[in-house]
Amino acid sequence: MRIGIDVDQVLLDILPPLLEYHNERYGTNSSVSELASRNLAQVWNCDQKETLKRIHDFYNTKYFNKVVPITGAVKSAQQLAKNYELYTVTSRTIKHADKTVKQIEKHFPNIFDMILFDNEYNNDTIDIRKKIEVCQDYNLKILVDDHAKNLRDIPSNMTGILFDRPWNQKETPKDVIRAYDWKGVIELIEKI
Repeated sequence: MRIGIDVDQVLLDILPPLLEYHNERYGTNSSVSELASRNLAQVWNCDQKETLKRIHDFYNTKYFNKVVPITGAVKSAQQLAKNYELYTVTSRTIKHADKTVKQIEKHFPNIFDMILFDNEYNNDTIDIRKKIEVCQDYNLKILVDDHAKNLRDIPSNMTGILFDRPWNQKETPKDVIRAYDWKGVIELIEKI
């Protein structure tokens, strides 16, 4: 069985260094614990184009190198890779594919069969796809993601697992299961 796993805030804890960079660069005082929304345009009080620019700039800073795995992600991915084909499915832009691949290979060596991009965080509208479409193209049967919107239209031949985060408390899409940590993800997948 093929499983898709989101990268940011499911495998890798990108928000602490991203917010640290933003706070230093733009004089803000944001923290992960305050994020009731992952809509950074709203949090940073700027439009989407400017938000994406700031995120893209972050990839070229020392802060990007501070991104570390989410607690339990490495051991859990290693465990899952013994019995399943694992794919990352990320909204990061293809422009940063090299950095993304290096980051995944650094923290999760020889675990993922493929790194897939839906290109959502791109300032252009070119080549942007829904994560579900990418999953269907590669016949993935499970998607683990922290964004409820990526799981809203999950087809009946797939299972969606919503990785619990402060910004997804108000919505668990129909037919989607919530996991509170990586132990919970493993337990849910083993029941499928």
